[in-house]
Amino acid sequence: MWDHTRHTEDTRHSEGTQHTEETTPAVPVPESLTNFELRQAREAWRQLVGSAARPAMGVRWKVRDLARTAFELGWAACARSGVASPALADVPIHPEAVASFFRELKIELGTRPTPRLGQEVRYHGSFDRYYGAYFWIMGVTETADSQGQGQALYVLGRWTGRGYRRVLSDVHRSSVTPLDNFHEVKWIR
Repeated sequence: MWDHTRHTEDTRHSEGTQHTEETTPAVPVPESLTNFELRQAREAWRQLVGSAARPAMGVRWKVRDLARTAFELGWAACARSGVASPALADVPIHPEAVASFFRELKIELGTRPTPRLGQEVRYHGSFDRYYGAYFWIMGVTETADSQGQGQALYVLGRWTGRGYRRVLSDVHRSSVTPLDNFHEVKWIR
């Protein structure tokens, strides 16, 4: 004898499977950037970077190339997703916004200038009472960190009018921001 209940369950299961298969969207196959997308992105990049003062960016070419690659990928992603629209066509981006981006990129990628002997620095390390204070680099020692990588440690001091007075020792690079002022090294002892 034919079991009607079982046939109904089998039909529902197969219908549910068919329904699921029909409504599952096809996953698009990723593609590399096209020549047209690259030309568009590179022209936009040229205009963007050209709008900023080059000395203000102060980054190495390698860093600029990395940023350009990220820009090109973002440009293509916006074009492919349809979110790019010409709402502000022919309105340039403010140069300070571009320069600010490159300054932040430079800091994040660790391309900040290395402090040197006799240079003034601003302290922002773990000793709260000295936070924000300005010091001079009196000494630099090179040591190895726990992974065997070289790291510089700084001796910071204050100028007393007759010489330097040591204030902090073994200060890490991440705890200081170098400034543009220098003292002659011959005065540092």
